[in-house]
Formats: sequence, structure tokens, C-alpha cells
Amino acid sequence: MRFRRRTKLFPGVTLNFSKSGISTTVGMKGASVNFGKQGAFLNTGIPGTGLYDRKRLGGDTQRPSRPSGTSGRQADTSPQYHDSKAIESADIAQLTSHNLELLKTVLEDCQKERREITKDIAHAKNRLANAKAVYFILCVLIIGLLVPALRRRIRESKEDLETLEAQLADCKIEVDAVLDELLKPLYENLYGAFQALTKSAIIDDVVAERSTAGLRAAGGASVALMTQNVVFDVADIQMIRSQFQAMHLSNYNGGDLFLYPGYVIMSQGSQSLALLDYRQVNLEIEPSLQVVENPPEDAEIVDETWAFARKDGQPDRRYKDNWKIPVARYARLNFTSPEGLNEAWLISSYAKSEYFYTQFQNWKNALPKLT
Repeated sequence: MRFRRRTKLFPGVTLNFSKSGISTTVGMKGASVNFGKQGAFLNTGIPGTGLYDRKRLGGDTQRPSRPSGTSGRQADTSPQYHDSKAIESADIAQLTSHNLELLKTVLEDCQKERREITKDIAHAKNRLANAKAVYFILCVLIIGLLVPALRRRIRESKEDLETLEAQLADCKIEVDAVLDELLKPLYENLYGAFQALTKSAIIDDVVAERSTAGLRAAGGASVALMTQNVVFDVADIQMIRSQFQAMHLSNYNGGDLFLYPGYVIMSQGSQSLALLDYRQVNLEIEPSLQVVENPPEDAEIVDETWAFARKDGQPDRRYKDNWKIPVARYARLNFTSPEGLNEAWLISSYAKSEYFYTQFQNWKNALPKLT
């Protein structure tokens, strides 16, 4: 059995059949627009020469998903550290504190609804782009009978898009905390300490670590840290409506941390999240000696070493051009929990890190004990 693959509806408009579905072509040889499941494409060329071009109009109907993690880095671009111990948390699905499981479920439902609305918005944008393209071509071809209908379609597509965008903006969970006279100043101190911490010259996520045995110019450090630069800032999670902005700790190889008054959220892209009770989050601070030729202004210089040093720390006389390198004391902040949280950051300012650590402990200790 055979069927016709192209049917001309009227001059300038052709209906195309294929295994992938039905599409419509509007225009003439050398200048036409094709509309189908894959979107709208502009086809141009010079008849008889074999020269042609095909370009997509509007956006893709399917958009690439964001890589895992709110930082948006591709997983395969992460550096590989051989013979090293990775610093990373357990599966994010295992990290939620038991007393916050119900809130997590509500937030996950909101996440799912936001993903559906986001998909609808992408389709609505594509429909609007297609309608505008058809309208443009028909105006060029002066097919007056179809122009009013397309104007109406464009108007309706715009209204649908605006409605969906309004739904997405309103798709949030109202989650807030009421702080009494005791807790309010403690949280304000914690928030202020974090804002000061964000201004540190260097903030690095500790990705992995390995022994310094055999490394030159270790400066007395027992481990070498493999780090990636990140940012601490004040941010919001899109699906949460709160009077408080979260303290945001970016994470290179895992979920970001968001510190709200009532809980800590670890969020990994738009798919996974965990909620942790402050009382189950352990924060530790420890000094980390870093050999840096150009130390940042806020780093404390505690020693110096040689570019080429012997095992006893003395300069290696085999090298004529051997120079001294400062050894700075950075702070390492370690976040852990019984459920498997295991993240660490390296901060150039030990003083700001210590102040943040102190305020975090004050806030945590003021909370009622878990029963």
C-alpha cells in the first residue's frame, strides 16, 4: 500500500507526511517555513543550484537538562585526583533528618509541580514562536484570509504563556520561622558572621585530599587538598517563600547547602533535596597550612618554606634559584551529620571562619534538644 507524502492544500501551503508525524510547509521554493513536532524551521536556497540553508525558528521543544548540582558544572569536567580520598556526602536521598521528612515530601511535591509548569512554559514559548513565524510568512505571501486567525492564535498563545509564568512564580511553599527574643539575636549574629565570611578572598570547596608524603614545599602540612573555587552568598530556593534569605554555600561536587533558621537544605539541581536538623549537623573548624607564593591579604602568614626543600625543611642546595614561599594558615570548615553529610570548605580568612563557627555553635546550642 502506498500513500502520498506531500499534499498541497493551496498555493504556498503543503502538508507533509512521514513516520515521525505530520508537518506543514508554508512558502515557495527558495523560501519556506516547515512546522512539525521538532519545531519551526526556515528553509532558504537558490532553486537549481543545490545551495540551501535550514535554521530553527524559536526555541527547542526539548531543552537540555541541567547537570546535577546548583553550580551547573558538567560531571565529566571534574578533575580526577588519583590516590586521593574524595570529600563528598552520601546519596542525598539518605540525608534528611527523620523529623523533617514530612516537610521534605511537601517540598518535593512542589518541585514536581514546578517541573511540569516549566515544561508547559517551554511548549508555550515554542507555540508562540511558531505562530509568529507563520504570521510573518503569510504576511509576506499576502494570504489575507488566514492572517486574522493567526493574530488571534498569537494573542491566545501570549495569554497562555503569561498564565503559566504566573503559575510558576506562585508555585511556592510558605515556610517561615518565628524567632523568640532569645533566638532572634543569635540568628542575626549567625547571619552577620556568614555575610562577613562571604567576603573572604578565597573560598574553595574541598574535593579530595591525599597525603603530602613525598611532596616538596609541603610547609608542614600532613595532607594536600584538592580544591575548586566556589562562592558563598545569600540566595533563595525558588520553591520556598520565606521572610528569611538563605545562607548559600556552593558545592562543586555535590549539593549546595542553604541555611534557613529552622533547617538546613541540601539541594542538587531541581531533582533532589534533603532537609537536615541543625541539631544533627556537626560543624568543625581546623587550621590548614597552605603554601602560597602570593597569599591573599586576609590570610595569616605563620611560616615560610623553600620552593625546593629537603625532608627536614631546609633548602635543597642543588638548586641555585631557590626562593622562600610563605605558609599561610587557612581555615577548613567541615560539615557532617549522622545521616551521611560530609562536606568541607577551605577559607583564606581564619578569623572570619572562626567567628562564623562560634555563631553557628551558639545558634545550634540554643535550640531545644532533640527528644
